[in-house]
Amino acid sequence: MVVRKVGPWSVFKMSVIFYVCVMLVLLGAGRHPVRMLSAMGLIDSLEDLANELGFGPGFTVHGDWLFIRGLWYGVALVVVGSVI
Repeated sequence: MVVRKVGPWSVFKMSVIFYVCVMLVLLGAGRHPVRMLSAMGLIDSLEDLANELGFGPGFTVHGDWLFIRGLWYGVALVVVGSVI
């Protein structure tokens, strides 16, 4: 089979598929270390250190909040990368 012509619409669709796959891999790769660090107690130690250093009483790290923000940034980067 010989490809003689590549249309911009097909390139755009493949670009969207590629960037969505990259985003899912990066989100998955980012979520598991945070869960492991939390299970080991390192997140709690970092929160205690931040409270002692004066970042405010009740400083906490919210993994779900970080994941949702990463998802929104990922979607924005998928759109930008696909358009470019």
